Amino acid sequence: MLVLSGCWDTTPFVKLTNLPGVYDVDPVEFGLYDLRVRQPLDHSDLEEGTFLQRVVIEHKGFDRPVVLVTEGYALGENHAAELAEMLGANQVRMEHRFMGDSVPEGSPWEYLTVVQSAEDAHTVVEILKPIYPGPWVNTGWSKGGQTAALHRFFHPHDVVATVAYDSPLPLAVEDERIEAHFLTVGTPECHDRLQAFQRELLEHRAELLPAFSWFAKGKGWELSLGEERVFDYTVLEFPFSFWQYSDLGCEAVPDAGDDPEKLLEFLLEVSDAGWFSDASLDSPSFHQFCTELGFYGYDEAPFEGLLLDEDYPLCVFAPGWEPEDYDPAIMQKLAAWMRTDAQRVITTYGDLDPWSAPAFPVGDGLDQLQLRDPGGKHMTFIRTLGEGQRLQARTALARWLGVGIEEVGE
Repeated sequence: MLVLSGCWDTTPFVKLTNLPGVYDVDPVEFGLYDLRVRQPLDHSDLEEGTFLQRVVIEHKGFDRPVVLVTEGYALGENHAAELAEMLGANQVRMEHRFMGDSVPEGSPWEYLTVVQSAEDAHTVVEILKPIYPGPWVNTGWSKGGQTAALHRFFHPHDVVATVAYDSPLPLAVEDERIEAHFLTVGTPECHDRLQAFQRELLEHRAELLPAFSWFAKGKGWELSLGEERVFDYTVLEFPFSFWQYSDLGCEAVPDAGDDPEKLLEFLLEVSDAGWFSDASLDSPSFHQFCTELGFYGYDEAPFEGLLLDEDYPLCVFAPGWEPEDYDPAIMQKLAAWMRTDAQRVITTYGDLDPWSAPAFPVGDGLDQLQLRDPGGKHMTFIRTLGEGQRLQARTALARWLGVGIEEVGE
């Protein structure tokens, strides 16, 4: 904890400390406050108890706009969102319930829902608005963008505008649009090259398992699913990871006839095998994907006879999951809202990114922008777009919020 000196303005610390529902305000550094907000476990039944949710505030001025960053996961290290830089705004980052330091005692999964998360964000806005009167805009990247949009859906008047980066809107627990995406990106030759690479790895599974096991042990991973199954999952995940994040082109993918260990090295560089370790088992994010948010699956058909199992569902990582646990109703309502009612919304996508396949729909005649980078992947922000699209975003935000907008470089 930083000791406040007489030469620093202590007003934000004092005001935050005196807010109802705010606890443990820690002035980490000048203008940066790490605190806790007491949230109901169940916003519809206050007798169910409470938990403390982590919130980090970067203070710029009580008269400045506010950017509410709804994280989809744990907070991690503090960083300035591009909107906060563009607007010269205060930044409020919320950790998602059941993540990081914001886990209720006993992890009662029935309270990890879209509605409860939206109510968490609403509570934070109501607590802070008396000292930060706005205008407010909420934002998030990937799952955090889903969180922002869902907060806006349930509480449209909490913020003036919403900016969601690379945020999908799946409508099934294994949304087929994502698998179909791999047939539309790159060239047919590239698609065949990636699939041949996967086949070669599976054909040499027995030969490669000792090296794969050594790699996993070096990372400290526990693999309760078994090394062979995790190997298969990692191979099936390869095209998703390749198009989501990798900055390598198809020409970098080793030829199918190359040394198998070279193929394994490239696989582990691109596809995160740790995603399938015990660290993901019973994870809160998989619970959300497999009960409400929707997710993706794999096409095992091209590898018939080469896989250990017939089916590799990702919801095996959700705690106690059964197929009947998934309910698409909330995401269907969000999609309908985007088509008919959502105003002042910006979404960004990289067209190569698999998550661009189930993109948020754009409503006809509504004040929305969807900005796409034809060569972009899962890190597409306003600052990474072309000059014309950056100008579109800045113009819309200035009009919506009534403030000046700074250009932010990459």
